[in-house]
Amino acid sequence: MRVKNIIARRTFSIVKVLYFIFGMCIALPLFIVLTTEGSIKEMLVASWEFSIVLFIIPVLTSTTGLYHFFFTDDMYVVKIRGKCVALGNYFKSYNNNIELPRDHFVSFSENQSFFGLKKEINIEFLLHNKIRKQKFNTSMLSKKQYRLLIEYLSDIIKDNKTL
Repeated sequence: MRVKNIIARRTFSIVKVLYFIFGMCIALPLFIVLTTEGSIKEMLVASWEFSIVLFIIPVLTSTTGLYHFFFTDDMYVVKIRGKCVALGNYFKSYNNNIELPRDHFVSFSENQSFFGLKKEINIEFLLHNKIRKQKFNTSMLSKKQYRLLIEYLSDIIKDNKTL
């Protein structure tokens, strides 16, 4: 019996790089405004509205596209968890969890949006004799991990159809 795990490992590095870049884009103009005199300072002060965009972009990308993703299949129970990087600790609507026996999974489908940048997997499963659906954001998975996830889910569905 082999436990199958998939974890989005590159999420932390992407988050660090993204926030570092936006931090530098805020710190450099602020440094120029505080330490210099002249036309560059006046230009930056006059266009302060554009600096608001530098605060909004990291918040929007964190809430819409940066999700931790965990998948575990131990041949009896399948656990799938998706958690938003920015708001997952504070709001339950930004967390998705499934922990069910393997034979409860019915089907899955793949969705891509925002020019292929946002990838989601819709999973249908049985719960109390009703078919339920849940979406998981898989954008932070590498191509290899994503193909492996599709393979694992296909195996689960195929095993369930032969029962």
